[in-house]
Parts: sequence; C-alpha cells; structure tokens
Amino acid sequence: MTARSCAIVREETAAGRLLATDTVDAAIARAREVGAGRDGLNVFVWRDDDGAKSQAASITDRLADTKPGAASADEDNATASGKRSGMWDPSS
Repeated sequence: MTARSCAIVREETAAGRLLATDTVDAAIARAREVGAGRDGLNVFVWRDDDGAKSQAASITDRLADTKPGAASADEDNATASGKRSGMWDPSS
C-alpha cells in the first residue's frame, strides 16, 4: 500500500475497493518498520494493535451508513429555540 490521504482511504474503504483491515495492517507494519515506538522515534507511547484490527474488521458496516462531509445528527438537529442540540451554549 502506498501513502494515501485519509479522505481517499475513507472513500475507497466505503466503496469496497480497500479493506480497513489492510489499511490497519499496513499502518502497523509501517510503524514497526520505522521504529515508531518508544524505543525508536517515540511517536507512539502506547498502541493497541489488536483493538485496531478488531475495529477495522467491523468498520465496513459503519462506513456504509455515512457520507463524507455530511452533518451529524447533532449538527443537523436544531431545537425549537434555534439553538442546536448537543452543543454547549456559553450564554446559558
């Protein structure tokens, strides 16, 4: 796998052209290759490779229900007073 932007990885994964598990495996392999742990570059203090692999295995279902740039339910759901729900209002 070559270097790709996050947006392209998301788009290709959602379209089924790229497996999230392959992306995670490539990221873990690259981190090992460059010595990203605390004994090398010290970029990662802690990693959960198994947890990342588990999340990647289930992401296809979660991505199928999203669209890049779409507002979340909280952002799209204004209350009757005109204030958006789920957002902190410093004047209250």
